[in-house]
Amino acid sequence: MYNIPNLLFADKNGNIYDHPALKMCCRTNNFDIVPYESELEELPKYSKIKFIEGAKPLGYDQETAKIIEFDGGFPIYTTPPKGYLRVSLPALKKTGQTILTNEAHTPVGFMDEKFYFSAIKIDIQTSDITQTKSFKDIFMSYNGNNALISHFAKMSKAIYRDIENLTPFGNELILDTFYLENNSVNELTDLINFLNDNQKDVVITFSNLTQEKVISKICDCLKKIKKNDNLTINIEPYQINIEAMKSILNSDIDIMTLNISSLNNSFAHSMLGFHQEYETYFKYAQKLIDTSKIYGFEIILNLSVLPGFTDIKPNVQSLIDFLTTYNLNFLKLSNMAIDGDIFFKSDKILEEEILGIKNMLKEIKKKCKSVKFGAFTRSRKYLHKDTGLPDLKRRKK
Repeated sequence: MYNIPNLLFADKNGNIYDHPALKMCCRTNNFDIVPYESELEELPKYSKIKFIEGAKPLGYDQETAKIIEFDGGFPIYTTPPKGYLRVSLPALKKTGQTILTNEAHTPVGFMDEKFYFSAIKIDIQTSDITQTKSFKDIFMSYNGNNALISHFAKMSKAIYRDIENLTPFGNELILDTFYLENNSVNELTDLINFLNDNQKDVVITFSNLTQEKVISKICDCLKKIKKNDNLTINIEPYQINIEAMKSILNSDIDIMTLNISSLNNSFAHSMLGFHQEYETYFKYAQKLIDTSKIYGFEIILNLSVLPGFTDIKPNVQSLIDFLTTYNLNFLKLSNMAIDGDIFFKSDKILEEEILGIKNMLKEIKKKCKSVKFGAFTRSRKYLHKDTGLPDLKRRKK
């Protein structure tokens, strides 16, 4: 028998203990399982361990070879840091007092005086690739009078006290609709040029784009910025309108990120509750991918992953078909921040083969050999750099 971490539990004050006999358990879909060592990573020191009050953890009893409820404490979990993809969900039994927040809950166990969590490392910080400075250091050096830059300087002071908040860490700055609506073209342009002048390699992401007036403002910014090889412009539309996007397509953009949860229409409709908007999104997404070949920008698929759903065989096959059909070579993977019971305790139980997250990645890599996996929006020049992650080989005994 391989080594299995001990079950962790918490008391009502949040004190954490490891059980002397029971072992860690995990869940995928509606199945409670014992984790393999190859699907566990040592928990990074800066991670936060939390507990779910009002729930009972499940543990594996090796003597009886059964998974049982433990009444002596509350289940433990962590939220995977950026760069890690969760492999399974916590195994627990809810009660009437259980309240789960919408986080990417991942189980944690204890073995050989170390904490382990159910995840695999899929990427390294982009700043580790480019050897750049952090945005905190850059923003703190600013002494001008641009209110937007000053805002980010103040914000970065607070953000970097908590290492869980890693965006923006050193390369990517996200400007969503709020910033675009509430700041002038000159303020936005000065911010981008300031970072471009002080950072070795920077990515500016315009995200959640829905309004034509916002898209128009982005186009005005792109005309005024000092574009060079160190600056990557990433567009992340929320609702795609081809007519509204035409002006951006005619601008000098480098990357477009398309967000997906499933490429299988039948499962997207039944489990995710998507209707006509879903089909419209992908109809336009396919047109944008075709358009990218003409305008020369790269396409990133950002797949929101939920163990027991994303890794069922029909979903994996649909994803592989999409990647190969459109010759896409970078798959960004993010943890779906949701309580899994929203999917798996409904009346729509998935009776499909579950490959497991790691096997899902192996299958994608086998069928799409040129695909790179990542968790961060890399700059265009480093988009296809092979970091060697994730390590999909078996661990040596």
